[in-house]
Amino acid sequence: MMLVEDEAGNIQNFSLMASTSSMVRKMEEATNESWDGVRIFEEANAGNALCKQVIKQFYHNLAIGVFNVQHTLDSEMILFGGAISQRDDFVERLMEEYNIIREKMGMDIITPNLKCCTYRQDANLLGALANYISRNK
Repeated sequence: MMLVEDEAGNIQNFSLMASTSSMVRKMEEATNESWDGVRIFEEANAGNALCKQVIKQFYHNLAIGVFNVQHTLDSEMILFGGAISQRDDFVERLMEEYNIIREKMGMDIITPNLKCCTYRQDANLLGALANYISRNK
């Protein structure tokens, strides 16, 4: 429920701006076609400029969220799950955007320790199952 401001100055829920569904929504609004995250990345790799732009904006928005979480909670590590965490370049691309923010800030700020959950897209389901089992022994 973290709040951020979008490009038009509207207050938005962070997940509306920095999630795979945010990329899908932007592509569907722009093209009036059906999209999913896999297709967006495939099209970007094939040279689709709009897909590349939407992906860059996603990583930028997510990096801002990482910055806020890191500097609010001073976490030792920030973990990511979900299908996006299956991408081999996920953490690397997120850190690229984070470092752009660092440079814009013009100061030496904390570099977060970002990792993907061991079970990636299934992390939340397995965590829920483990919680259920522990409560119902």
